[in-house]
Amino acid sequence: MTNATVMCTSLDDWLTMAEGNGDPEIQLGLKSYHGLKFKYRIGNVNPQARYVIRLLFTRESDHPWNRNSQGIGFWRETKTFLLPDGELSFQHIDVKSGEELLREEVYFEKIFFENREKLGNRPQRNPPNYIITLTCRIKYFVSVVITNAENYRDTSTHGIQFQYFIAVNANAPLVKNTRESQKIEDRHDSAPPKRRPTPRKTGFKHPRPTK
Repeated sequence: MTNATVMCTSLDDWLTMAEGNGDPEIQLGLKSYHGLKFKYRIGNVNPQARYVIRLLFTRESDHPWNRNSQGIGFWRETKTFLLPDGELSFQHIDVKSGEELLREEVYFEKIFFENREKLGNRPQRNPPNYIITLTCRIKYFVSVVITNAENYRDTSTHGIQFQYFIAVNANAPLVKNTRESQKIEDRHDSAPPKRRPTPRKTGFKHPRPTK
């Protein structure tokens, strides 16, 4: 059974997710990042085997734990993310060797989005040209699935492990003077003003001071 503990250590440069589909990017504030780099601890790995790693992003406030039968993903009503119709998730699938996994650090050179809208029995693999915006002060989690690609029939070596971790620094400074950041700030940071209790009229009159 594959046993992995994964945490995100840095956001480097994103590369083109797929040829012929523009140059999609992740934005944090006014900065654009290309690429993801992870550090992790993993056990029971065969150095000669190949492993499939699936990364599925979700926002902390949008965790569809018991609502989404298709898996954890974004909902279309999440205004932070510019998602095309029919897409419920933002994920990347890659293949790494066991030797790479044992180095306890993996770098994903190419990131692409897999559309949940299926064509027949196969998911649509060509991502559309759009931008995913990761907003400051909101925690993002990633579901990590690691599967032994070569021994999928052997349940003792077919290991799947889900882990969640923050993908974006939630303490990063919020970018001001942008429409989206103002919406997020108003939604998450602004509390309604507290009403002061109005004094009740009891009918009792204080005596006037005597001269």
